[in-house]
Amino acid sequence: MPAAKTHSQFRNIFQCLMKTGITPEQATALETLQKCPTFQGSPANQEDIFADGSLQEYITQNLEDPWENTSFEGYVYLSPKQKGEFGERFFEKYFTSKGHEVKRAATSTDSYDRMINDLRVEMKFSLATRDKKANGIKTDNFIINHVSKGKNFDRLVFCCINGEDKSKWTIKWFTHVDFVAHVENDKTSLFKHQQGGQKVNNDDYMCSGISITNLLKHEMVKDISEW
Repeated sequence: MPAAKTHSQFRNIFQCLMKTGITPEQATALETLQKCPTFQGSPANQEDIFADGSLQEYITQNLEDPWENTSFEGYVYLSPKQKGEFGERFFEKYFTSKGHEVKRAATSTDSYDRMINDLRVEMKFSLATRDKKANGIKTDNFIINHVSKGKNFDRLVFCCINGEDKSKWTIKWFTHVDFVAHVENDKTSLFKHQQGGQKVNNDDYMCSGISITNLLKHEMVKDISEW
């Protein structure tokens, strides 16, 4: 029950009891209870916080799932860790269906996700971001994050789902060697430092926004058909 409603009900009960007559001991007990932290504050102000409905509307807006009635329904509600695991399972099934041998990394601390044939592969999976105004998606709008020069992957494969049909899946890849060479040039790199940035020598990069559009056209990026 909302706290503001509890306060209001308590005041009504207190007033009724006082009118009907209670013992001095009971009155003292009720007054003591009313002074407890649980019943302090301004109920009217607390009610006013939600009066215009904007806070609830914000929650409702972010509960909309543009992937409803598709195989990806509910994905938007997963935690980041769960989304990462889903992406790895998606890629494992995808590559297996193409005839590749896929194995998990030797240990959970390895800095790659799967062995595909003899290649150590880092995987980045995403659904196209939600377009709240149109109640749909923004095609090929996604983020690639937590990519490091120090990770020992041979290739990084990334995927953006723009629709349930496979023809709307953007799946591409690049090599670790090309990635390192690319980010070494701060002026032209499409990947930027995250979580502290360059000043703390953080080996953690991300690509988003217009840089994603440019990345898809970059010479170091290969189509999945060239795997």
